[in-house]
Amino acid sequence: LISAADYAANYGTYDEKLAKMVAADQAEVDGYYSQVFATTKVDLNGQKDPGVRTEETNLGDFTADAYLYAGREYVKEQGLDISVDVALSNGGGIRASVPAGEITMNDLYTVFPYGNTVALVTITGEQLLEVLEASTFCTPTAIGGFPQIAGAEYTVNTVVPYENGAQYPDSTYYAPANPGSRVTITSIGGKPFDPKANYTVAVNSFQAEGGDTYYVLTQGSYMQDTGIVDAEALISYVDSLGGVIDETYAEPQGRIKIVSKPVENPETTVPEETTEPEKPVEPEVEAPKTEAEVSPTKLYTVVAGDSLWKIAQKELGNGSKWKQIYETNKKQISNPNRIYVGQELVINQ
Repeated sequence: LISAADYAANYGTYDEKLAKMVAADQAEVDGYYSQVFATTKVDLNGQKDPGVRTEETNLGDFTADAYLYAGREYVKEQGLDISVDVALSNGGGIRASVPAGEITMNDLYTVFPYGNTVALVTITGEQLLEVLEASTFCTPTAIGGFPQIAGAEYTVNTVVPYENGAQYPDSTYYAPANPGSRVTITSIGGKPFDPKANYTVAVNSFQAEGGDTYYVLTQGSYMQDTGIVDAEALISYVDSLGGVIDETYAEPQGRIKIVSKPVENPETTVPEETTEPEKPVEPEVEAPKTEAEVSPTKLYTVVAGDSLWKIAQKELGNGSKWKQIYETNKKQISNPNRIYVGQELVINQ
C-alpha cells in the first residue's frame, strides 16, 4: 500500500474521507458476495486434465446450461425474434471446481474470474461443425478451447487424424481440412443436425471475438453481446433452479462422446461397437494359393489433396482402414498426417 505522504508527493492531495468511503463501499460489496446464496448437492468438476479441457464434465454441463439459460432469457426480455439453440463454454475459461455444500457468489466468480460476457452468434450448421472440429483437434490431449456444450450432442473420433486446413488469421490454430471427419453432431435440440440450417449459439465474449480455436464465430451472420457477465449467468441460473444444484448434475449427461475406434462412415453418427458371435463354418478343402492371391498388392501414387483416410476410402472402400496403409508403409511415412505428392504407397487389397 502507498502511504498518504507518498501519494500526496506523487499524485496530489490524499483525500482521507474519500478513501474511507471507497473502503466502506468495498466492504459492503465483499460482504454481499461472500454470503451463502445457494447449495450444491454434488461436487462440480472443474479440473483441467482429465477434466474440462479433455472431456465432458458435470461443471462443463452446468456452465453451458447457464449460458443457454442466460441467452434465452435475454432474447425474451429484449423481444428478439430468434431462438438460442446451442451454448458452448470453452474448457479453458472454467478455472475452478465447486465442492458440494454451500455456495457464495464469490465461489462462482472463482469459476469464471475473467469478466467475460455472454454473447449470441448466429452461424450455419457447417460453421458449427467447423468450430467443434477445430476446438477438439488434439483431443484427447488437453486444449483450452475444448467445447463444453448444451442444447446439442456431438462425438469426437480420435482414431481419425486431424488434417490442417488454412491457418486462422492472427492465430496459431488451423481450420480442419475436412470438417466432419473427426466430429459428428448427432442432434441439436433433440432434432437431426442440419449443416445448411442457421443456429444461434450462446458463447462468452472471448469465444465470440475468435479467441483460441473459435475464429469461425467472427464470421457469423449475427452477433449480439448481452452484457451479462458469465459469472452472473451462473448465479442467475442457480436462482432459476431454486438455489439448489441437485443430483441432475451428479455425472456428465452424455452430451459429448470421445471414441477411439474405427467407424464405417465418418459422416454418420458414430454407433456403439457391437459384435455378433461368428457362426461355425464347415471347413473347405482348397488348392494352395499363391502369395499374390493371398495378399494382392498395388502401388498407389499420392496426388494433391490426398490423406491416408481418403486413400483408404478410395482404394479399400473404407476410410477407417488408413491404419492398414500406414502400417504397411511406415518405413517411409514418419507421420501419418504428412504424406507428399508423388509418394508411392503399397496398398494391400
